[in-house]
Amino acid sequence: MDGWEFIEAYLQFNKEGQDETVVIMLTTSLTPEDKEKANRIPEVKGLISKPLNDTALQDIQDSYFVGHRL
Repeated sequence: MDGWEFIEAYLQFNKEGQDETVVIMLTTSLTPEDKEKANRIPEVKGLISKPLNDTALQDIQDSYFVGHRL
């Protein structure tokens, strides 16, 4: 299952609680097409290129988990 298949399945679940869930896709491909596709899906809050590093994790925490300790 790739990320797009995951999102398709995720969107089929009960919507309860999804507004509290932060979905950020981690990809090896940051093509303009992937960015546009991700931007069209409101549940996808971000698209980040691999490898995931400390800076990216800090950005995620600062953007979505202010006041929470990860």
